[in-house]
Amino acid sequence: MIQRQADLLRIRIQLTRVFTPESPITEKDSFQGRQAEITKVLEAVLKPGAHVVIFGERGVGKTSLAVLIEQFWRDQMNDSILMGRVNCEPSDDYVTVWANIAEDIETRLAFTDRAQNTRFAEYVHDMSNGAADPSLVRRTFEAYGGVAVLIIDEFDRLQDRATVQRMADTIKGLSDYAVNTTLVIVGVASSVDNLIEDHASVDRNLTQILMPRLNTDEIMNLVESRYNNLGISYDPDSISLIANLARGLPYYAHLIGQSAGLVAVRNETTTVGLDEVAQGLALATENAQESVKRTYYEAVSSSRRNSVYREAILACALAEQDEFGHFTVSAVRSSLSRHLGIDTTLARCSTYLDRFTDAQHSHVLQVEGQPWRKRYRFADPLLETYVILKGIEDGVVSSDQIMA
Repeated sequence: MIQRQADLLRIRIQLTRVFTPESPITEKDSFQGRQAEITKVLEAVLKPGAHVVIFGERGVGKTSLAVLIEQFWRDQMNDSILMGRVNCEPSDDYVTVWANIAEDIETRLAFTDRAQNTRFAEYVHDMSNGAADPSLVRRTFEAYGGVAVLIIDEFDRLQDRATVQRMADTIKGLSDYAVNTTLVIVGVASSVDNLIEDHASVDRNLTQILMPRLNTDEIMNLVESRYNNLGISYDPDSISLIANLARGLPYYAHLIGQSAGLVAVRNETTTVGLDEVAQGLALATENAQESVKRTYYEAVSSSRRNSVYREAILACALAEQDEFGHFTVSAVRSSLSRHLGIDTTLARCSTYLDRFTDAQHSHVLQVEGQPWRKRYRFADPLLETYVILKGIEDGVVSSDQIMA
């Protein structure tokens, strides 16, 4: 009995370590299903003058790939690299971005080699004090001489357009001089043009890596491997349900997998079945990002008592989609009928979808195409899965319907 309680306590603690919805994955053995993307990044680092743009939806693992570059490089090349990383804020400009990178480098190196490379140390110090420009950045890493990888995460948050232009100039300068430093630009975008803003002169210097959603098998493997490492057994149907609910997003695979495991421990068992997943969904819904929950409530709020915003947004989340997450009005109408038993007209559906694209409902949907051939998608894919979890919690739809 004592040993069993000790095992359950161990599993409970480790569940919060191996499932990490709140933060990027930092152990390469836990990063699965991205071999092609890993290979592209390492090839770019090997090639002087090449740089990387990692783009895609929120929650697909872009930052995790970036922060693991050092481990992948060390394993493949049996060598170390100089790393620097910054998370951009809307208030940042070119100077503050590079000042933050310089401070990160100073912290990592502690400048134990200052005597051997005084010029590099001085240049980094100048950048940290706000003197950065494309020329100084180039000279700094020429002076370093070794392989360096600099990660600029959440690049899409930058509001200063001049900063984007100067960053493109920096990429071009590092490339033209074949400096052995790779910039890794990471951001939420549907294309590189959206992120770099059509600076065609740097296209040839960029390795473009689109991070797609994981497929069902990859999500199942992600959850199964962690349960196996923890000594948790599971019903295959429970893993299938988690994969269906995650919708290809590692964030929700981690969140739901962790929640179901915690419910199992609370129930004093080391087996995750459909009941544990079902009970875990309420916990996962409660622990979802606050910004996602707030957006949901803003989207479905209405002063009209007979509005069906909650049902309409759920129908969007359950509608048949193409490979890029787009769905049509007719797909939403079909979803309303199939999953929710609501029969309505295409015109009525179209009205609700268009309202979800306006500010009053937090722009939760994006619309593309001509007026007679519109396609919609969730502006934030994390909201899409949250809508489904909330629908299950509220009893509007069942997990059996999700699996059907």
